[in-house]
Amino acid sequence: MDSLKDTEPVRRVNFDLPQSKHQKLRIAATRRDQSIREFLTEYIDSLPDE
Repeated sequence: MDSLKDTEPVRRVNFDLPQSKHQKLRIAATRRDQSIREFLTEYIDSLPDE
C-alpha cells in the first residue's frame, strides 16, 4: 500500500452528453484503440499547463 501514498488524488468527472456526441466520442476513441477514459485523458494531457 505504500505505492498509493505517491499517487495524486483523483476527481470523478461526470456529465451528460447527447447520444450523438457520445457516439462521436466513442467512435473517435475506438479508432485509436482506446477507451473513452484513455482518449479523454490523453487529450487533457495534451493541453498546455496554465
